[in-house]
Amino acid sequence: MRRATLRPGGGGGLLGRPWWQGVGAIGGLAGLVVAVAISCASESEPAQQADQVIGNCNAQGAGNDVTCQVVPTPSPRGRVSISVAFDGGKVFAGPAEELPRPPDYPAEAVRHHCRDWDEWFENSVRAYDVGAALGLEVTAGEADVVAVKLVEARVFRRMAMGKVTPIRCDYGAAGYEGYLIDVDTVTQRTRYMNTNDGSEWRDMPPGAIVSRKSDFQGALISVSCLDGYLYEGAVDVAADINGTEVKYSFGNQAKPYRWICNQDGRYGSMPAYDWHPVEKRWVLGLDPSEVLGEN
Repeated sequence: MRRATLRPGGGGGLLGRPWWQGVGAIGGLAGLVVAVAISCASESEPAQQADQVIGNCNAQGAGNDVTCQVVPTPSPRGRVSISVAFDGGKVFAGPAEELPRPPDYPAEAVRHHCRDWDEWFENSVRAYDVGAALGLEVTAGEADVVAVKLVEARVFRRMAMGKVTPIRCDYGAAGYEGYLIDVDTVTQRTRYMNTNDGSEWRDMPPGAIVSRKSDFQGALISVSCLDGYLYEGAVDVAADINGTEVKYSFGNQAKPYRWICNQDGRYGSMPAYDWHPVEKRWVLGLDPSEVLGEN
């Protein structure tokens, strides 16, 4: 799986299905999963804090017993990381007969070979994520306070969708607990909620997702957009790590992030193509059990 540090940036439109409408659709799309993990951490080194001294280490004169303790101050460990999880799989912008040959993968990986195709998907200008979502992790060390203050999406290009061919490379199930964040590319509004306590949707800003004192918070980001279009753009996350503002961007003008909206969930029921690892050809509705001789 490709791992990279996101570069500081900023700005505003991207990904999949609004969660207040689309959580139920994830179950239908759960079999079509690609996961790409992108680590985000501040590129600047955290400032070192002085150790704490407990007691009196400054005895005067001779023959005195000195009792004191030097307690190391915990090093800053706060960070924000983001993983791009393509719950709806991929689509190829074009008919099935134009599908290019993908990298080979071992037959035993037939149920989960999206990672084998990570770089191939990334470099293909005709591969688009379906119903995409971003997994956000907010981690704090013992002495840290980390806050995600804003998530935005920027649309560089929107094209009317022509013929597309669904691609499937994962046959597992998906689930999620934690925060949900929805970024609406039409209204330019960002909202979030905590699925663990059943709280209502809140605007971000002024609300924020905060982690402190060795805490961890996870969030799943969806970006609402218009059906029937192919998108190219970026997603930006603005955070505050121990009082220092940091911004991260995934996608840029030179190498945009590509996705197709799935507001109505249609791609969850469409037959998809997969590469047969033994026959070396694209197959519509590939059966992993048949490939593994389990039938």
